[in-house]
Amino acid sequence: MNRTGPGESLRNGIYAGSLNSTDAHLVSSEIDGNVGFAGGYMFFVAEGGLKAQPFDSERLQLTGQPVPIVQHELASWDRVFFHHGFSVSDDGTAVFQSRIDFAPELVWTDASGIEHGQIRGGYWGTAISPCGRFVAVSSEESNDGKQYICIHDFERGVTTRITDGGREWHPSWTPAGDKIIYDLTAGYTSCTYEISADGSGSIMVGPGIEAQFSPDGKWLAFTEPGGSGIAVRPFPALRPPIKISAGPAAQSRWSRDGTQLFYMAPDKRLMAVSFDPRSGRAGPPHALFQTRIVRVSMASHQYDVAPDGRFLINSLPAGSPPLTLLAGCNSLFKESPK
Repeated sequence: MNRTGPGESLRNGIYAGSLNSTDAHLVSSEIDGNVGFAGGYMFFVAEGGLKAQPFDSERLQLTGQPVPIVQHELASWDRVFFHHGFSVSDDGTAVFQSRIDFAPELVWTDASGIEHGQIRGGYWGTAISPCGRFVAVSSEESNDGKQYICIHDFERGVTTRITDGGREWHPSWTPAGDKIIYDLTAGYTSCTYEISADGSGSIMVGPGIEAQFSPDGKWLAFTEPGGSGIAVRPFPALRPPIKISAGPAAQSRWSRDGTQLFYMAPDKRLMAVSFDPRSGRAGPPHALFQTRIVRVSMASHQYDVAPDGRFLINSLPAGSPPLTLLAGCNSLFKESPK
């Protein structure tokens, strides 16, 4: 898949070509992410399911209709580059990582990393409200590859969807706790929006990613381009940013009193930095504990800090991810109409 700018000749899509030529032929502009080839079929993920469609290797084009192989079960571990965990072979065998068998879970931990309960739900992005009663998440509630901003009520144990576009992520609360800011991806471009916490109304805030207001609303923490580090700048003034992390990092969060910043290091350690909101001075980073967080870079916020100092972390289950083996895909090809 190419991710290109408006001035490029090749746009987003799946392309094919010869190793002896620089020419590229557009196969599909509708398929996102990695593909596989076996038995004259192209395998790809659409709407959360694995599909196969006849592929003419001479003319480099798809023919016939897609054949469903697995419905609403494919896990996507890279939300930026749309990478899906599957592989196929010419003998009709497919192997994939199931989002059902290895679903992420929200895990409560104390400051030393000891776990104190879980919330299952396949969430991406985690933002606890200032009052501590609610958590905003990006949820794949239908397992169809679409993401919506939802609000989960800890006291009642119920979850309510507040957006309906299907490509929303990066939720966070405004300091007053009455609104949610989030990113919406459209045409492979992400912009930040604002919506009331009850789901009424929506206005554009501006382009950006992983932005976090301090509790007093006077500072804005953000991930630098490419996940190269965490920085803070005063808001709304646009003075030079203050570097927070010592290297690549992502997913910054504020403590509830605004005197600490947390972030995830590339090795999945949760880091902490002291911060003086009056002078803007930051202390040296230090590690709190090792996590099993789903993903660190370019994956939306996968944890948050509660008012009582506990952490809620979207974690992978302990142990290696299971793989699902599916044999006999060739029989599906023979039964399907060409």
